[in-house]
Amino acid sequence: MAQEASVGLMIWDQRSVGTLLNVQRLVDHRKAVVVYLAPEKRFVDLKTPDDWPGFLAGCPADVRRQLEQKAESEPARAVAGSRQAGLF
Repeated sequence: MAQEASVGLMIWDQRSVGTLLNVQRLVDHRKAVVVYLAPEKRFVDLKTPDDWPGFLAGCPADVRRQLEQKAESEPARAVAGSRQAGLF
């Protein structure tokens, strides 16, 4: 999806790691993403990879840990150099 999409719209319950992983994939592919944080009833725009760390910092610590584990088990990113060193 991240490779084919032009932009992303994600509805996130602030617990689903799968949804968050898709947001990360879109950001890695330098695609703009709008995330609707359902529990807070608000939207967050991620327009560049520079927006990812700030967004991630607002996520629950257990969700960040799960995301890190899932992201590490994925094959190498399609966009070379798009992941920020020391992101986690």
